[in-house]
Amino acid sequence: MANGLMALSAFENQIQNLQRNRQERSADAYDQGIQALQEAKNSKFKDKEALLKACDLLFLSLKNNRKNPDPFLALAYVLILMGDTKKAIRYLKEVQKIEPENELACKLFQSILESQKMMLEKPENSSFVSSSASESQEPSTLYDAMESEIQTFLKQVRANQKPVLVCLNSEALESLKTEFQILSEALNRFDQQIKQLEASLDVTPLYLLLRPIETLILNYQRAMNQSRSLQKLSADLLKTKQETLSMIQAVNQNGQSVQPELEILLDTCDTFADRLDELEAKKIDIQVLLLSYEDLLKHVSFLQDVCDEKF
Repeated sequence: MANGLMALSAFENQIQNLQRNRQERSADAYDQGIQALQEAKNSKFKDKEALLKACDLLFLSLKNNRKNPDPFLALAYVLILMGDTKKAIRYLKEVQKIEPENELACKLFQSILESQKMMLEKPENSSFVSSSASESQEPSTLYDAMESEIQTFLKQVRANQKPVLVCLNSEALESLKTEFQILSEALNRFDQQIKQLEASLDVTPLYLLLRPIETLILNYQRAMNQSRSLQKLSADLLKTKQETLSMIQAVNQNGQSVQPELEILLDTCDTFADRLDELEAKKIDIQVLLLSYEDLLKHVSFLQDVCDEKF
C-alpha cells in the first residue's frame, strides 16, 4: 500500500514537472515571438522574415500552453498584419473562449470589420488589390467577424447589465437615456454592416443575434416613458399642493370664498387617483407618489374644514 502511494506521488510530481516545463517553454517562445514582432515593427513591417519568425514562435507558445490568451492575441495580430484575417478570427475566437470579456480581442475584431468595410466600399475599377486584401473582402470572413463582434458586445452588455427600472430621479433618468443611446447606436451600426452582406449570404442568424439588443432597447424606451410619466405626476402633485396652500391662506387671511376652486381641486384629486391606479396596474412602484398624494389630500381636507367653518 505504501509503495503504491509513493508511486502515485512520484507520478503526480512528474506530471507537475512536465506542466511546469511546458509553461516555461511557452513563456520563452512567447518572449522570443514578441521580440521578433518588435524587430518587424522597427522595420515598419518590411522585414517579412521577422514576421514569419514571430508567427512560428507564437504558435509554439500557444501549443505549449493553450490556457494563456496572450499568444493567441499576439498571433492574431501578426496574422492581421500578414493579411490572413480568416486565421486571425479563428485565434481571436479562442481568446474569447479563455477570456470572454477580453477588450483587446474585441478591438482586433473591430479593426478587421473596419478594414473589410473599407475594402467592400471600394469601387470595382479601383487600383490593383493584393491577394491578401482580396481575401479580406470575402463575405464569409466579414460574416465571421460580425458574428464574433455582436457576441462580444452582448457578453459585455450582460456582464454590466443593471435592472432597467422606472425612476423618479432625474439623474437616474439620464442614466437610462445614456444606456439607451449606446444600445441604439450599436444596433444601428450592426444593422448597417449586416446589410452589406445581404446580397451574398443568408444573414438571418446575424439578425437573430440582434434580438436581445432590440429587446433591451424596448425595455429602456418603456422605462424612460414611464419615468417621465412619474416625474410629470410628481410635478403636478407638488403644483396642486402649492395651489391648495394658497387657497388656505386666502380663506384664513382674507376671508375669501374659494368654493368654485375647491370643486375643481376635488376633481383634480380624483384624476390623480386614476393616474396612480394606471401606474400601479403596470406594476410600477408608486410609493413615493402615494406619500405626496396623501399629503395633498390632508391639505385639501384641511381646506374643506376651513371653508365649512368660515362659510
